[in-house]
Amino acid sequence: MKREWKPGNVALVRGTIGVDAVAVRSGVPSNMGWAYNGDGPDTKNYGNCWMSDRDGDAVIRPLVVIDPEDREQIERLRDLMVGHDIHEGRPCYSTTCHADRLADALHEFANPTPLKPDEPTGLGAVVEDEKGDHWVRLDASGVWACSEDEDRTATYWPKVTAVRILSEGVQP
Repeated sequence: MKREWKPGNVALVRGTIGVDAVAVRSGVPSNMGWAYNGDGPDTKNYGNCWMSDRDGDAVIRPLVVIDPEDREQIERLRDLMVGHDIHEGRPCYSTTCHADRLADALHEFANPTPLKPDEPTGLGAVVEDEKGDHWVRLDASGVWACSEDEDRTATYWPKVTAVRILSEGVQP
C-alpha cells in the first residue's frame, strides 16, 4: 500500500540530483513535493531544493521528529515503547529488549499502523489490506475472500487486516 504523505511529514529522500537528504513535505497543493538542502558533491547544486512528486524524488524511508516539549508525543512514544509486559513471550528486563522496544516504537511513530475501518456491510464491498491486496465481501453473513488469492480462501472480518474501504458494496 502506498503511503499518503501530509504536509510537515519528514523523510529521507533521494533527489533527482542524486543526493540523499532529510526533507520536509511541502504544503503547496498545486505542486506537492519535498523541500530539502541540496548540498551535494556538485557545487552548482548547493542550496535549497524543491522537487515536486512529478520530478521523481524517491522516498527511502519516513523519519521521526519528536518535540520534547509536546507532552502528547512523549506519552505516545512511551506507550508504544513500554506498552507490553512481555517481549517475544518472556518478561523483558534487558537493555537489548528496551532498545528493541524503542526501535519498534519509533517505527510505529514514524509510520503509524492505520486503524482498521468498520466492516462495510454491503454485498460486494471491497477493502484493501496492509499489503495492498483487495478483499471482497461475498454474502450477507460476512464472508470475505481475497481477490489475489488463487484458492479464494474465505474468512471473516476479524481476520481481514483492512486499512481502507474501496467500495461499500450494495445493500440488499
